[in-house]
Amino acid sequence: MAGSQKRKKNPRECRVALAADLVIADAAGLHAQLGEALGQPEPVVLDAAEVARLDTAGLQLLLAFVQARDEALAKWHWENVGAALRDCAAQVGLEKMLQLPDAVPAND
Repeated sequence: MAGSQKRKKNPRECRVALAADLVIADAAGLHAQLGEALGQPEPVVLDAAEVARLDTAGLQLLLAFVQARDEALAKWHWENVGAALRDCAAQVGLEKMLQLPDAVPAND
């Protein structure tokens, strides 16, 4: 099941809440969700708070979105990037291409 459509905290941004599972079985929904956000003129926030499971199909769709926004010189950024997304991206060497933010160290 895809994450929610754009939810706006700030009326000047498009928020995309990614689903918990970004896998091939849900690729069509993720593709539609990112496609809708791709055409938005306002900055896009990819909220990865719920992401728990990914595969290469999910990573490919995220990468295509990132590259398309960058090519269009359109603003976007990540929020709430967790270990699942970081680990999966690192396994296939995509963390830099996905422009994942630096991990915030946990407080002891």
